[in-house]
Amino acid sequence: MKIGIQIHSYRDIEGKKESFGSKVKRQIAESFKHSLNGIIVIYCGDLSDPSQKDKILRSISEISQMKNIRIEYVPPEKAVNIIKQNV
Repeated sequence: MKIGIQIHSYRDIEGKKESFGSKVKRQIAESFKHSLNGIIVIYCGDLSDPSQKDKILRSISEISQMKNIRIEYVPPEKAVNIIKQNV
């Protein structure tokens, strides 16, 4: 089984709203070209920052309807544990 993992840090999420959402969707589409069975998308942004929270929630809303995708929000230090559990 081949699973792709995307981890988006604070730095990935900061910047223009449109750029972040488009980038995530593009990366997902490109990932499936590699015969993956699924993708895990992990957001490690700062939910206390309104801009970060808005971008994360918008992105989750846009990609949550796609098949074979698992979405998680975790504090950065917990991202490693999720990867270990799913690999």
